[in-house]
Amino acid sequence: MIKIFLLLFSITIFAKEGVITVLEAPIFSSPSMKSKVIQYKRKGDKLYIHSESFRKDHFSEFFDTNKDQLLKTHKEYQENFKDPLFDKKYKRAFRNFYRTLTRSGRVGYIAKDHVFLLYEDKRELDQYVIEKDPTDYRIAEPLPKGYPLKQVTGYKGQVNFSLGTPTDQPYPYSEKIKDTGFDFNKEFTVVWAKQVSYDHTKRFFFGGEFNFMSGKSKYITANIDAYEEQIRLGIGPYLAYDVWRQEKNLINIHTSLILNFYDSKEIDQSFKSKDGDRVLYNSLYFSPKLGADYQRKNLLGPLDFIIGVKLLMHSPHTYKASKTPSSSDEWVSSYKVGFSVEQAYYIGIQTAY
Repeated sequence: MIKIFLLLFSITIFAKEGVITVLEAPIFSSPSMKSKVIQYKRKGDKLYIHSESFRKDHFSEFFDTNKDQLLKTHKEYQENFKDPLFDKKYKRAFRNFYRTLTRSGRVGYIAKDHVFLLYEDKRELDQYVIEKDPTDYRIAEPLPKGYPLKQVTGYKGQVNFSLGTPTDQPYPYSEKIKDTGFDFNKEFTVVWAKQVSYDHTKRFFFGGEFNFMSGKSKYITANIDAYEEQIRLGIGPYLAYDVWRQEKNLINIHTSLILNFYDSKEIDQSFKSKDGDRVLYNSLYFSPKLGADYQRKNLLGPLDFIIGVKLLMHSPHTYKASKTPSSSDEWVSSYKVGFSVEQAYYIGIQTAY
């Protein structure tokens, strides 16, 4: 008799209903997302909700202020008027949950975002329904190619900026050089490469490289002040190998054979005894390159950070004047430059796709 009375009492308390609005809604044993899940409800299922959640605020029709505005006003009041009563952080256990019943009649708790209450009045129009279902694990068809494994094409692109010390031999001036000054060679490099198909370790990359370099130097003799401005463009094949690789860290060595298809030096000589002149010299030659760098993967979002060092070995070449010099005493129509090695340090970014 007592059991029948308790059952009728429970049904009376949980007389109101709600509808599940998400794909799969868990019912918890207590009002906490970390508590044990005792049952699941599917989208469209109805369930009993405790009548306390259906209480109507009879004074709401006298106020135009919505719930969000009331919360904002309450917060401002607490900031401006400190009340010792509210210094403690009271936890409202049922703030985000509704009380409900499982199929076995056990009391459970379900998240408010997962239920649409059937008020049977205009309050149903004011209910918020979440746009994105956090419980929907289904994937829209057709499935992405290669799912669930991420398909990596093996391509990577790299951009870096380097500073190096000029090591080119100067123009053969008519007097002995007494003093020298120079700016760092500034080089901008773009690399594109792809994994070699026959390498199953996916450590070898082959591609191409493009360089743009500019630099300035100053030479002083007893009677001459000379300035040399150089611009160099190069392109060539690129080969790289990852010698050490972890999930976030990588050490790479690489080499390339750069064809400097445009290397111009503008030489400006100022003389103390007469007017100066300016002549442009051009050259074409190869520069093998060796380099090594450290890469920190995904340091800048999807981009890798790179820092490294490289050696450029310039082969012997000849500079030829673009115009006939005005004076044969201080100017030559061409001059040769021997083998030289240039060292540079660089930083850059890289993306793999």
